[in-house]
Amino acid sequence: MADLITSNAVDAFMQAADAATARTAIGAAALASPIFTGTPAAPTATPGTNTTQLATTAFVTAAVAAGNGGNGGNGGDLGFAFDGAGSTLTAGLAGDRQINATRTITGWSLLSNASGSLSVLIRKATISGGTVGSFSTIYTAALSSAQFASGDGTGFTSTALTATDVLRAEVASASGISKATLIIKA
Repeated sequence: MADLITSNAVDAFMQAADAATARTAIGAAALASPIFTGTPAAPTATPGTNTTQLATTAFVTAAVAAGNGGNGGNGGDLGFAFDGAGSTLTAGLAGDRQINATRTITGWSLLSNASGSLSVLIRKATISGGTVGSFSTIYTAALSSAQFASGDGTGFTSTALTATDVLRAEVASASGISKATLIIKA
C-alpha cells in the first residue's frame, strides 16, 4: 500500500524547494558555501580604509608593509615602554628599535604614570656587517614635575634615520616615576 502524503509534508517540501529556488534566483550563497566554511574569504579593502568593516590578512599585511600599522619599523611612530615593576625607574633601563627604512624624526612625546622627573637619552647606532656600532646620544627627552612632555625635531643632533640604524631609548635619571612611554615621531 502506498504511503499517504499529508498536506503538511507537501507544504514543508514546497517551502524548502521554494527557499532553495529563491536563493538561487537572487544569487545568494548556498548555506554550505565554501565562502562560509573552511577558510573564510572576503574582499580586500583599498589601502587607507578606516571603517568598521572587517580587515583581511591581505589588507593588514599591506598596511604594515606601508608603515600604516603604528610602531612598525617602516613608518609610523616608534614606541619605547619603561616599567620599573612598581619601583622607580632606574638609570640604564633601555630598549632598542631597528629601523627598516629611511625616515626622519619629527618629534617626541614622553608620558609617565605619575608626576615626577624623568630624563631619557635617545641614542643612535648603525649596523655594519651584522654588528651594531657604538651608540651616540642624539637628544635627551625630559619630564620635570609633570606626567607629559613633548617636542618637535628641533634640538636633535641627527633626525635622519636609515635602514641600517638602531635607536635606543635609555633612562638617564628618574624620580617618582615607575612607568613611562617614549614615542619618537618618524
